[in-house]
Amino acid sequence: MEGMTTGIGVEESHYLIHKLITMTVSQATLAAQRQAAISELEGKMKQMEQTTSVQEQLLAHVLGDKDLEVYSLMSSLVAAEDNTPASTESSRSNSPTDG
Repeated sequence: MEGMTTGIGVEESHYLIHKLITMTVSQATLAAQRQAAISELEGKMKQMEQTTSVQEQLLAHVLGDKDLEVYSLMSSLVAAEDNTPASTESSRSNSPTDG
């Protein structure tokens, strides 16, 4: 490193230091922006988890304890649906009247 800096003048040294500081500030700003975006997405995810929990509780209440099996089935279907990509084709079969 010492061999590299011996041929550099004061003006060039100032330029390199300025460039390093500018790059450091730029990288720190970018990291802060990414962290802010991550925090925002985590907040949205937490909100959705709370909403889902409330909806599941409401559904369980509506169905009642006697239909707990149906509720469990519906919950597993919703979870499976959330994990699969949306289908572009309809799963419904054509009606005999459809030509």
